[in-house]
Amino acid sequence: MRPVKSFTSWGRLRALLPIILFPVLMVILDCSVAPMLFHDPAAWLILIGNTLFVGVLSSVMAFFAGRNCTSSGRIQKSAHDELERRVEERTAELSVATELAKAERQRLFGVLETLPVYVCLLTPDYHMPFANRLFREWFGYQPTRKCYEFLFERSQPCEVCETYNVLKSNAPQHWEWTGPNGRNYDIYDFPFIDSDGSALILEMGIDITDRKLAEQELKRLNETLEQRIIQRTAELQQSQERLSTMYATMTEGLASHAIVYADGAAVDYVITDVNPAFESITGIPRAAAIGAKASQLYGAARAPYLDLYVRVAAGGKPETFETYFAPMNKYFAISVFSPGKGKFATVFSDISERRKAEEELRARNAELSEFNCLMVDRELRMIELKKEINELCRQSGRQPRYDESEEVPV
Repeated sequence: MRPVKSFTSWGRLRALLPIILFPVLMVILDCSVAPMLFHDPAAWLILIGNTLFVGVLSSVMAFFAGRNCTSSGRIQKSAHDELERRVEERTAELSVATELAKAERQRLFGVLETLPVYVCLLTPDYHMPFANRLFREWFGYQPTRKCYEFLFERSQPCEVCETYNVLKSNAPQHWEWTGPNGRNYDIYDFPFIDSDGSALILEMGIDITDRKLAEQELKRLNETLEQRIIQRTAELQQSQERLSTMYATMTEGLASHAIVYADGAAVDYVITDVNPAFESITGIPRAAAIGAKASQLYGAARAPYLDLYVRVAAGGKPETFETYFAPMNKYFAISVFSPGKGKFATVFSDISERRKAEEELRARNAELSEFNCLMVDRELRMIELKKEINELCRQSGRQPRYDESEEVPV
C-alpha cells in the first residue's frame, strides 16, 4: 500500500478552492439565472449564501475525511452534487418569485393604465420616466425631453408650477393646474423613492374642468337667485305694508277664527285676530276678543252661525249673507272665506243705517202708493162727473162741455 500523504495548510486550501469557486462561477455564467441576479439583488445574497454554506460544509468534510485523496474526491463530488441540487431548487423558487413579481407589476401597470386620472413620475431634472395612458392621450409623452419642453414648448421651468415644492418640503402637495389643453386639473404630488434609492415625484391629476364650470354656473345662479330673493323680499315687504295699511284703515271689520272641536264635532270657534274696525263696529276691545270663544264673547248658548262657518272652514266655497244680530241689535253684511282647513275669516260691515233707510223708504213708498190710489179714485170720480154733465147737456139740447177722450190715470 502507498502511504497517505498528509495535507499541509496550503495544500488543504488549494484543495478547497475548486469546491468554493466552481459553483460560484457556474451560477454567474448560467444564462438562466444571471438576468434574475441583475434585477433582484436579494437573489445574489441567497445564492452566495447557499454557495458558501455548501463550500464550507465541503471543506469541513474534506478536512476531517482525511488525508486520503480518494476520500477527498468522493467528498468533492458529493458536495458538488448537493450544490447542484440546491442551486436548481433555488433557481426554481426564484423563477416562480420572478413570475409572480412580473404578474404583480403587470397588474399594477394595468391599474395605472385604466385609472380615470393621469399619473406620472418626475425626476429632479424635470424628466418624466413614466406616464400612464391618460396622460399620454391628453398631453403626449416624450421621455427624452423635459416636461416643460414637450408640454408648453418652453426653455425654462414654469414659474407657476408647484410640483417641485415636494422635493423641498418632502411632504405631499395639493394644488390646481391649467394644462396645455386649457382644462383645469386637481393635482396631488407625493415624494417617491425609486428602486435605486433616487428621489422622484409621483403626481396624480384629476380633470375638474366640468366641476369648475358647474361651480361657476351654480355661483352665477346663486347670485341671480339672491338678487331675485332680495327683489322679491322687497316686493313682499311693500305688499305687506299695503296689506297692513289696508288692514288698519279699512272701514269693514275683519276677524280671523279657528273652529273648536270636541269628540270630532265642531262645538265653537275662537277669535284669533281682529282689525281696528272690529272694535269700532262691535264695541268689543281687541284684547277681550282675541282668544275668546264666540259663545262666551257674544253671550250666546251656541256660537253664532256655527254651521255656516264650519261648512266654509271645511273647504267650502266663500259665502255672503245679511243678518240681524240680536246681541248687538244691529244688522250686518258678512262675507266668510277659509284661509286653511279648520279656519275661517269674516269681513263684515254694519248695515243697520242702511236697513233703517230701506225701512223708511219702504214706508214712504207705501204712503205714496196709498196717496196715488186716492188720487186715482178722485180722477175717476171727476171723469164720471164730466160724463154725467155731458149727458145732461145732450138731454137739454146743448153741446157737451167736457172732452170724454181723456185717459184714465193709472
